[in-house]
Amino acid sequence: MSQFYAAIWRVTWRHQIAIILLSILVAAIAAVPLRLQQEIINKMVSGADKALLLWLAVGYFGVVALSALLKFSNSYLAQRLGEQTVCRMRKRLYEDAVLRDTPQQFDAQRGTLVNVISSEAEGVGTFVGSAISGPVMQIGTMISVIGFILASEPGLGLIALFVILPQLIIVVAVQGRINARLRERTRHLRDAADRISASEMKQVEKEVIQNFEDIFNTRIQIFKLKLSSKFAQNLIAGLGNSGILLLGGLLVIDGKTDAGIVVASLSGLARVNQPWRELVQTYRMASSMQVNFDMIVQQFPELGRERPRS
Repeated sequence: MSQFYAAIWRVTWRHQIAIILLSILVAAIAAVPLRLQQEIINKMVSGADKALLLWLAVGYFGVVALSALLKFSNSYLAQRLGEQTVCRMRKRLYEDAVLRDTPQQFDAQRGTLVNVISSEAEGVGTFVGSAISGPVMQIGTMISVIGFILASEPGLGLIALFVILPQLIIVVAVQGRINARLRERTRHLRDAADRISASEMKQVEKEVIQNFEDIFNTRIQIFKLKLSSKFAQNLIAGLGNSGILLLGGLLVIDGKTDAGIVVASLSGLARVNQPWRELVQTYRMASSMQVNFDMIVQQFPELGRERPRS
C-alpha cells in the first residue's frame, strides 16, 4: 500500500497540504465539546450561576459550528481533488490508447479500456481526495478524544482503548480475504467486457453469462465477510458502552468521580466510534483501490509512468 500512497502524494501533494491542515484543525478541537459538556452537566448538578451556564452553552455551540465549517471546507476540497484526478486518469488512458501505433492490436482490450475509464478510474480517482487527509482527521480525532478521557478518568479511557484494539485485529484479518475476491470480481468483469467488445455476442453468450454468475457469487462472499466483521465490531462497541456505564456508575457511587465525566465519556466513546468506523472504511477503500490501481497499471503500464515532455 505504501507504493500506492507514494503515487498519490507524488501527483497531488500540492493540493493535499491544504486538506491535511484542515484535517489537523478538526482533530485538534475534537475533545473541546466534551470538556464543555462535562462542565455544563456539573454546573447544572451543582446549581451554578445561570449566566455562566449560558456562556458555556454558547461556547459549546461555537466550537461545534467551527468544527462543522472546517469539515465542510475539508470535504469540498477533497472531493474536488478526487474529481480532478478522475478526469486526469481518463484523459491519460484515452490519449495513450489513441496514440498507439497499431490500434488494431488493441481491439481485444477495448472492453477493458471502457470499463476502466467508466468505472474503475472513478473509484480510484475519487478516493485520492481523502486518501491522506481522511486518516489524519480520523486518527487525530481518536487521539484527541481518548486522550481527554484518559486524562479525566484513566479507567474509562482504558475501556475506550479496549473497544478499538480488537476491532483493528478483525478488520485487518478480514480485509485480506476481501481483496482476493475483489481481484477475482474485476477479472471476471473485464473478461466479460472484452468478450462482448471483440466478438459477436451470440458466440460468447455462454462464457459471458458464466462471468456474470461468477461476479454474483464473488460479491455475495464479499458481503458476508463485511457484514460478519461489522457484526463483531457492533458487539465490541456495545460492550464498551456497558463497561463505561458500569465502571463510571461505581466510581460515582463511591464519590471518586463526577457524573459529568461519565456522560462525557459516553459521548466521547460515540465520538471515537464514528471516526473509527470512518477509518475502517478508509482502510477498506484504500485496500480495494490499491487492488484496482495495481490491476489498471498492470493492464495499462503507461498510466504508471511519467509521460516524457515534448
